[in-house]
Amino acid sequence: MFLFKKRKLLKRDSKYYLVFTTQLHVKDLSLFLKIQSFFSGVGVITKKSTTESVIYSVQSLKEINDVIVPQFDKYPLLHLRNEKQMLLTKKRADFILFK
Repeated sequence: MFLFKKRKLLKRDSKYYLVFTTQLHVKDLSLFLKIQSFFSGVGVITKKSTTESVIYSVQSLKEINDVIVPQFDKYPLLHLRNEKQMLLTKKRADFILFK
């Protein structure tokens, strides 16, 4: 999922930045480690003890643009309802919107 986040700099100033993030149950930590390894160490894995989940996130716009987005270009998030009709998934729609 791609998110825009707001970071307050001073009392009235704010900065917006793009984040690629996904969350799974803590039992799937090994999957995130493999994903991070696949992306050459890009991103951060954070464990949330309150929800027993782990989050994989990439905040660097350069890394999102150079590493994450090309993977979605190469393997689009589409599925077939039948052989003649392709439907967009929500993730694919988000990707197209923020590209």
